[in-house]
Parts: sequence; structure tokens; C-alpha cells
Amino acid sequence: MTQSNRGNALANLGLQVGGQDGLDSLKKALKAYEAALKAYTQDTFSGEWAMTQNNLGGAYQNRILG
Repeated sequence: MTQSNRGNALANLGLQVGGQDGLDSLKKALKAYEAALKAYTQDTFSGEWAMTQNNLGGAYQNRILG
């Protein structure tokens, strides 16, 4: 849960800051979400897994758009 929350904070920061610093925050967010997915598996925490997958996709989208 901590890694997922960290990813959310970093993704939001990346959107607010913009520029290279924002992209760096989004890259860190991606790593945090991926770390969360090591604990959140589809079989054991399906709701949290789905939410983290969704957040991961949004962070990738914002990174591409940024």
C-alpha cells in the first residue's frame, strides 16, 4: 500500500511540476507502482491490483504526453 501511495504522490507531483523534474517524478512513480504490483497480485488483492494497474497506465500516459 505504501508503494502505491508513493506512486500516487509522485505522479501528482509530476503533473504539477512539469518539465524535466516532472518527468523524473513520473519515472519514480512508475517504479513505485511496479513495486506495489509485486505484493498486489490479481489472485490475492484483486481490487488493489486493478487500481494499481490503472494508476500505472495513467502514469505511462502522462509520461508520454509530457
